[in-house]
Order: sequence, then structure tokens, then C-alpha cells
Amino acid sequence: MEKGQKEARIGLDAETEIVNKLNSDDKLRNDFIKCMSKIGFQVDNKFKAVKMGKNYKSDILICHSNCEVLGISLKTVKETKKGFHQVDRRWLDDWKNLLDMPDDIYNIFKDGIIRIAKNPRDKFILEKDQTKIKNFLKNKISIIIREIFVKNEKCLKILAIYDKRKCNKELYLINIDDFIEKFEKDVEIGFSKKGIIEFRLEGEKILTIQRKGGNGKGKNIGISKTDIRHTGNQLQFKMYPITLVDYIKNKKDEIRWCKITLN
Repeated sequence: MEKGQKEARIGLDAETEIVNKLNSDDKLRNDFIKCMSKIGFQVDNKFKAVKMGKNYKSDILICHSNCEVLGISLKTVKETKKGFHQVDRRWLDDWKNLLDMPDDIYNIFKDGIIRIAKNPRDKFILEKDQTKIKNFLKNKISIIIREIFVKNEKCLKILAIYDKRKCNKELYLINIDDFIEKFEKDVEIGFSKKGIIEFRLEGEKILTIQRKGGNGKGKNIGISKTDIRHTGNQLQFKMYPITLVDYIKNKKDEIRWCKITLN
């Protein structure tokens, strides 16, 4: 199983696990209700967890009284090291339309994508273009962050990070509006040595933008790897969940969050 497929399988299995436990484990249900209250949401004890399908930012829906729903976006970490999690990938042209991207900015991104497609060791955003890209992204940060985390799903209110690296697994529940508001206000934009775009909070790398990569088997028949239409040439946003958890633990009342320990 390829790395991307393995990560997707881990995520899908975790969603099923959390849904089943929320619907059957009384202790977890009580802990969950208390956590929801702590981060600003009231859930009754008759709630039901439902797993969502593809093409949604919400992975799990919590259905409770009066047919109200709360969406949860679940990111799972299973490896021992602090890994990343893909939060969004789409075509550069989609971002051009969404962000009203000027031609010069579009061409910088396109040139970077094709450059890396030709040589993965090359630099994504060249130093001469970094200030221009930084200023553009800074001005569009509100649109970008909301698009990659919640899109148009008004019910999506919780970012959940499931840390499975220990015997006692930990589920962190974060008020996603608090996180987005903090990110919009305090984000710092920088670049790695390879020109990958980094979004940082107090110096900690939380998100990156880069060329997606991969072969996209079965989807690219007859399309060159250096053709912008190749699926490997999409823009990918990566999130570092454990780095975010470490960050929010120090924010006290700025970002509402809660932890549940699962055996």
C-alpha cells in the first residue's frame, strides 16, 4: 500500500472507531458531552454519531435534539514521529478563481509546480518571488484558511486530533472558529529551504503549501508529468496536527479545547 493510501486507510478506520465508540461507550459519551460544553457546545445525552461520506470536510456528524447537528473534522496521527495530514488538494486554476489570483501570482505557482515536476530537488517558490507570494497569501488568508478547513459547511464546528501513538490514546477537540480566528490574526508566512510555503504560529510550522506529487495511477494516461493537468501537479495543503496540539495547549483561553483519554 502506497503512503497516501496507507494514511487514508488509517483515517477512515479511525473515523469508524470513534463513531462506534461514541455510540456505544457510556464513559466516552459522558466525557464527550463534558468536553463539548467546555469548548462552547451543548449536546444532549441522546446524541448519535454518524460517519460522513467523501467530498465533505466533516468526517463525523453529531446529531442531537431538535435535529441539530455538529460537524467534526478528524485528523489522526498513528506514527511515532510528528507527521503531517493532508487537509486540502485541488487544481491551481480552482485557487486562481477562488482567490481572484493575478496572472503574475498564478504564473509563479505554475512555474514552481512544473519545476518540481521536472526535478523534485529543485525549489518550489524561488527567492526572487517569495515576497510577492507572501504578501498575496497574507491578504487572502481568511479565505484560504476557511476554505481548507470548513469550506461551505456551516455545521462544521470542531477540529478533532486523534493521537494514537500511545497505549492510552488521546482525542483533542478544538473549537474550529477559535482556531481560525487565531490563525487569521497571528499567522506568519515563510518558506523552507526548498521554497515550500509555511504558515507558522509563533514560529511553529502548522500548515504548508506545495506541489502534491504522486503518480495518480489510472488518472493520467497520456498526460506528461510536467503537464499542469497531471494530478501530481495539484496544490496540496499539509497540516501538522501534533504541532498544533502542542501550540494550543499554551494558548489558555484564546482557543477553546479539551482532551479525552481513550483506553
